[in-house]
Parts: sequence; structure tokens; C-alpha cells
Amino acid sequence: MRARLAPLLLALSLVVAPAQALAQDAPPLEADAAPSAPSASPKKAVPTKAVPVKSAAGKPLQFKALPDSVAPEKVTPAKAQPKRQARGPAVQNDGKRYLRSLDENHDGRISREEYLASSKKRFAKLDANADGVVSAQEARAAKAKADAKRLAQGKPVKPRAAGDKPPKPPLSNLDANEDGRVTRKEFLARREKQFGELDLNRDGVISKEEAKAGKAKKLARREELKLEKKERQDRKRAKALEASQEQDASPRQRAASSDAPAAMPEAPRQP
Repeated sequence: MRARLAPLLLALSLVVAPAQALAQDAPPLEADAAPSAPSASPKKAVPTKAVPVKSAAGKPLQFKALPDSVAPEKVTPAKAQPKRQARGPAVQNDGKRYLRSLDENHDGRISREEYLASSKKRFAKLDANADGVVSAQEARAAKAKADAKRLAQGKPVKPRAAGDKPPKPPLSNLDANEDGRVTRKEFLARREKQFGELDLNRDGVISKEEAKAGKAKKLARREELKLEKKERQDRKRAKALEASQEQDASPRQRAASSDAPAAMPEAPRQP
């Protein structure tokens, strides 16, 4: 019996052994597989581009690969122009030297010619026909041109004063003899007077010390004008308040007088 089963057992062992070996080598099923850590996503390859580079003299050009991630050169845009601010007073308490812009030769002093130079240029511009005087027509044309320029820049133009009187022609305050035109001498007279007030020692130039004293005087006068203006405004407000109070009190007074009983006439006295 054993002799008969021996060949069958040998054949069965030859079939089972290879099957077990195949089962050990087979990959595990998804359900049986142990959870593995999430794998990191592979990095994307950065494309490159060839950039020509000059080599040593006599040799052909070589190419150097650079990644596309290299940022291009930034082009800085042009700075926007700042908005033009409204000009303040010509003289400010800023510690800077007064009239420094008029010192053309930078010698630290202001001569008469330097002080009058800007006024002479302005007169030459106003005198369109160069006859030595600024007529009423030339003054009005210059005023209209200046107003149009201010409106184009978005600046206000001084309105016409209310009233029945016609407005005074431009530059009429400089017409000393009131002949309807302004000569060169009349135009420079006010500027000449200002120079004489600044030139304290009458040497024909305005020194640094004289300019400093003139600036202090001008600033003090400005503060006086501000105080005077404030006082006028206070008086005007007080007067308007008093008038409004009188208007409010008058109806009450009339009502009180109408409600009061009429006074009885006195009996004549016996002699």
C-alpha cells in the first residue's frame, strides 16, 4: 500500500512546491498591503533657454543655459510729477536769506539794477509796441491773457467788485498823473521806493544785514495786518449779532405794548 502511495505523494509535492514559490513572489493585494506614507510629488523640470555668451577672441560663440525662472530686469516707471501747490506768501519765516534770488552775480549783495531787473522785464512785456508807455488797451490785453492762463491752470480769477461803478482799468494805481497810461518811470516808482527803504545806509546796495532787517520788518507788518483784519471781522460779527438781537426784540416789544391796558386820563385838578 505504501509502495503504491509513494509515487502519488511525490507527484503532489512536485506540484505544490512551485505553487508556493509563485505565491511568495507575487505582489500583495491592495487590501493586504500596509498603508504607506504619501510620496512627495516629483519636482517639475524647469525648462531652460540658451543665451549666447561671447567666448575668448577667435573662438566661436558658446551658449550658456539659464532657467526660465530668472526674472527679467525690472523697468522702473518714470516718477509722476508732483502736483503744483499753491504759492504762499513771498516772504516766509523760514530762516533763509531775504532777496537771495535777486543776487545774480552771487556777491552777497543786491544792487539797484538787480532789484529793478524783474520789474523792467515785466514792463517791456506789457509795452507791446515798445513806445515807452503801457496804454489802457495794452494793460487790458495783458490782464485778459493772465486771467486765461490762470483759468487754464485751474486757478481762480479775482471776480469783479459788486457795485454800479465801472471797474478801474488795470495798472490804474500806478498812473500817478492819471492820464490813462503808465510810463516806465511810473511803473518803477514803487519798486524804487522799496529799494530806498531797504538800503538803510544809502550806499546803493542791500547788504545781508539790511535784507535781514527788511525781512523782519515785513514779517512784523504782516502780523499787524492779520491782527487788524481779525479785529475788523470781530467788529463786523458783533454788529451783525446786535442787529439780529434788535430784530428779534422788536416784535416782542410791539406785542407787549398792544397787550398792556390803555392808561386812564387824569382828572383835572381843582383850583
